Amino acid sequence: SNGIGYRLCKHKNALISFYNTEIILIKKYMKDFYKVYKIKTKYIKKEYEVKIRSVEVYKDLIRYCKFGSRDWYIPKEILNNKTFSREWLKAFCDGEAYIDNKSKRIVINSVNKKGLISIKKLLGQLNIKSKIYGPYYWKKFKSFRITIKGKDNLIKFNKNIRFYHPKKQIVLQKIL
Repeated sequence: SNGIGYRLCKHKNALISFYNTEIILIKKYMKDFYKVYKIKTKYIKKEYEVKIRSVEVYKDLIRYCKFGSRDWYIPKEILNNKTFSREWLKAFCDGEAYIDNKSKRIVINSVNKKGLISIKKLLGQLNIKSKIYGPYYWKKFKSFRITIKGKDNLIKFNKNIRFYHPKKQIVLQKIL
């Protein structure tokens, strides 16, 4: 499981948190966070979570885009830069994608269709074909799915994006 959260709390306090069960991704997040903000984060091992309280960092992050399951979007700085878009896709897929070993495909589910359309556009810029399916209904939620399938597209994904997540990368290598 994984997630990232940014929230402005009462009394001019902001909580930035990242959680993931994969320690390699936790360490990468902490290193990258320090590289950008020169602030050491605290890792709570029992909860697989990194937390920091900083209004300044929160204000910086929300300058780029909205967060939340329904509202996220890819910042324009990323859409217009191939290097940034590859890195964004890698980080996003590390957290949100899963590899369907049986059907030999990468799948990303989201309630945010506009966000998936942007991902499809970024993948297309890398000549990786993908398809959006849905809506799917579950309880009160409407969700969508983007899939990357076909050996050529998976090879291009592996060459151009890959995963930082070691277990996902291993599964991808196995199906190739």
